[in-house]
Amino acid sequence: MPTAAKLIAALVLAITGALTATAVIPLLPEGQPIKWLYQVSIAVPIIAGWRVVGRLIGKGYRLSINVGLYATVVAAFFTVLTFAIAEMLKRSTRKQYDGPMDAVVNLFGVVLEYGILLFNPGPGLYLLVCAVILGPLAEFGHRRWG
Repeated sequence: MPTAAKLIAALVLAITGALTATAVIPLLPEGQPIKWLYQVSIAVPIIAGWRVVGRLIGKGYRLSINVGLYATVVAAFFTVLTFAIAEMLKRSTRKQYDGPMDAVVNLFGVVLEYGILLFNPGPGLYLLVCAVILGPLAEFGHRRWG
């Protein structure tokens, strides 16, 4: 069921995804393609905001900050996981793995490698500000428009 809280959360996380993608570009290794960076960095947080925040909001402004933190972490994790799976598939088509288990084990290393980029000052600041703002905005939308 569409609600104002879900819509606000999806929009705030989409904006945050776009800003974070912009901040991550200078940190990527040289020659790294950024073909799908903006599309995935916006689409995955929209889904996370819609699915996560909508069912957790409505318990007060103090607890809504926790909801914002949780939703931002979920969006960031699944965005990084999406890029890591794409990288794993690209490497596997180039026959860089000995077998499927080697590919899965290496996936965790790629997730860690990409996730560390988010702890730099630019992307980290965008994610932190989003997390603090997201919950109260969604709570306001839930109280105001139901």
